[in-house]
Amino acid sequence: LFLSLAILPYIFRDTVTRIFYAFNDSRTPFLVALSSVVIKFILNALLIDKLNIGAITLSTSFVTLFNGAMLGFLLRKKIRLYYGKYFKQLTKMIMASLASGGISLLVYKFWNLQNSGAGPLLIKTLVMCILIFVLYVLFGAIFKIDYINILYQRLKHKVREKLVGQR
Repeated sequence: LFLSLAILPYIFRDTVTRIFYAFNDSRTPFLVALSSVVIKFILNALLIDKLNIGAITLSTSFVTLFNGAMLGFLLRKKIRLYYGKYFKQLTKMIMASLASGGISLLVYKFWNLQNSGAGPLLIKTLVMCILIFVLYVLFGAIFKIDYINILYQRLKHKVREKLVGQR
């Protein structure tokens, strides 16, 4: 549970680290990682009595967040990034995911298959995958997620090309 908090910071940190490497700057990620080791040692020492083994995973999550945040902050000195725009889109994606996941979970719970075998279970799984995809796209359009609109425009363009090509 504690380590799951670090999934997005891990992705962000790794991506930002690669950007520094692209600028031939390996010193900055190294120094931030070195400071993260010190912070992790301190957090482990403070939390180990209260959380036992959970202290290690929780401190890993905090340190990963710190590491990514520091690299992101330092990256702003190299290139101009508009984090607000990205976090706004991320928030919309999370909302669309939660909404489509919640509705799909309700449908899954109410769709009862009593010892029906592998065939109906496979069909149920396939239908649930399609449902969650359709719901995510629908909520993505409602929340105006940029890439959903881009995909829609591309699809519309492809359909027009096909229709014009058939005439």
